[in-house]
Parts: sequence; C-alpha cells; structure tokens
Amino acid sequence: MAQLKEVGGFEYVRSFAMTNHTGNVSYYLVHGTHHREGVKLMKAAMWKADPGGGSVFQDRLHGVEVLFDPAPDTEPLRAELLSVFAGRSAISIDEIEWHTILETPYRETHVRPILTALEKSGVITVRRNATRGFPSGRAWIDFPNDSE
Repeated sequence: MAQLKEVGGFEYVRSFAMTNHTGNVSYYLVHGTHHREGVKLMKAAMWKADPGGGSVFQDRLHGVEVLFDPAPDTEPLRAELLSVFAGRSAISIDEIEWHTILETPYRETHVRPILTALEKSGVITVRRNATRGFPSGRAWIDFPNDSE
C-alpha cells in the first residue's frame, strides 16, 4: 500500500480483506484514488456488498474490524470521534463525516445516529440554525474536553 502512495502517487489507498466462512482471507481488494469522493464511493459499494455466499467483508483500517452487518458496532467510531474532536468547538458535520470516511472503516451514514445519541445524553452540544438534525452549514458541534 505504501508503494501505491509513493510510486503510484495515490493520495488515498485502502485495502479490504474478503474472508470466507472459515475466517481465512480469500483475497484483498485494494483501492487507490486521488479524490476523497472516490473513497466515499468505494466504501458505499463495499458496505452494500452481500455477505451471503460464504464471504464476509472486513476492513481493518486503524486496527478495527468492521463486519458487514445491518447494524454494525459503531462504538469504536463513537470513541474515535470523542477522542479526535475532544475540546474542539464549532465543528461542522462535513468535517466529522469526512474524518469518518477517510480515517475509519465506517461510512458517513454512521455519524449522525451517533451524534444524535451524544446530543440526547448531553455529551455534546449542538448549535444549529435549523429545527433539528445536522444540516450542512447550519449546525456546529462542540465536543467535551475529554472522552468521558
């Protein structure tokens, strides 16, 4: 992967291991792109993959394994967001979603439910020029100094 970045000049390189029912790697899919939108599209395609047929997709980015599941364990993402954005104020939803896409095995679609739960529990503060949700350019999130 380092060679794809250094020699191939790809800014973003991700690898995905396809494992079979025994847990052994069947093959690796490596994706390189110059555009962060390409990472977003590749993740969307991989998360839509049908795990039936004996293979299960695993993304081991940052040492976190995420198995395709209609309801994946997003606790590692919750902890990551609280850690990375700790003590920061006025963070846009766009910044949080791009961090999630580029630096974690998760998709941007996993972010808003986590932020909604964090807001409801009083962990984060959301300032918005909207009635609800996290509309782009109309909501700013303040994170606590430490991750609980």
